[in-house]
Amino acid sequence: MKIDPSTIHRFLGEAHHCAMQMMENGSYIRRELPSLRMSDALRKQLETLCAELIGTKHDLIHEIHESHELAITSPDSPTIRDAVGRMCQWINEAAMSFRCAVEAVQKASETGEADDLLPLLLMESGVNILNATPSMPDLGEVPDADDDGETAEAEDWEDGEDSIEPNCYAFHAEDSYPIGILNERIDRTPPDADTTPCDPVKTEARMLRKAFGPALPLIMRFFGFTMPKSRAEMDAFIRTLMAGSLR
Repeated sequence: MKIDPSTIHRFLGEAHHCAMQMMENGSYIRRELPSLRMSDALRKQLETLCAELIGTKHDLIHEIHESHELAITSPDSPTIRDAVGRMCQWINEAAMSFRCAVEAVQKASETGEADDLLPLLLMESGVNILNATPSMPDLGEVPDADDDGETAEAEDWEDGEDSIEPNCYAFHAEDSYPIGILNERIDRTPPDADTTPCDPVKTEARMLRKAFGPALPLIMRFFGFTMPKSRAEMDAFIRTLMAGSLR
C-alpha cells in the first residue's frame, strides 16, 4: 500500500517555506552584524550560524526537489521516509546551533560585551524560523476501510488510542525561550533600578532597514532625509511618511 501523497506534498511545502525563512533570516542577521558591537569570537560564531542556516536552505531545497519527483512517480518508496528524516534532522541541527548562539549572545549582552540589540535580532529571526518549522508527517500507510466504511484510524480514535505526530522539537523548544529570558531579567532587577522608559529609536531604525533593505539610504536621500538617529528625527520622518509626503 502506498503512502498518502497529500501528506508528503504538504510536508514538502512546509519544509520549503522553512528553508526560505532560514535563508532570509540568516542573510538578514549577516547584514546586521557589522553595525552591532560584539567580541570577535561571538561575531565569528554568528557568521558561522548564518552560513549554516543558508547552507541548510540549499540542502533542503535540493532534497525537496528530489522528493517531490519521487512522490509523484513512486509514492510508496522507502526513500521518501529517509528523505523526510534527513530534512527533519537538518532542521533540528540548525535549531541547536541557533539556540547555542542565542545563549552566547544573551550572556555577552548581560556582561556588557555585546550590543543590547543583538539578542533582539536573534530572537526575532528565531521566531520567524520557528513559525515556519514543519511537523514530522505521519508516513503510515493509507488505512483500509472495513465493511462499514470506517477506517482503522477512526476506530483507534473511538478507543482513545490515537497517536500524536512527532514534531521537529528543537525549534519548537525555542518558542518559550525569549519569555524565559525576559522573566529572568525581571527577577534579577533590583528594586532601586532605573525604570526610566528607554527610547526604542535604534530598534525602529533597524526595522526600517529590514523593511526597505539596501535601497533605504537611496530612498531617504531622494526624499531629503538621512537615517534618523534621534527621537526628533525619527518622529519627523514618521510624520512625513504618515502624511503621504513621500508619495
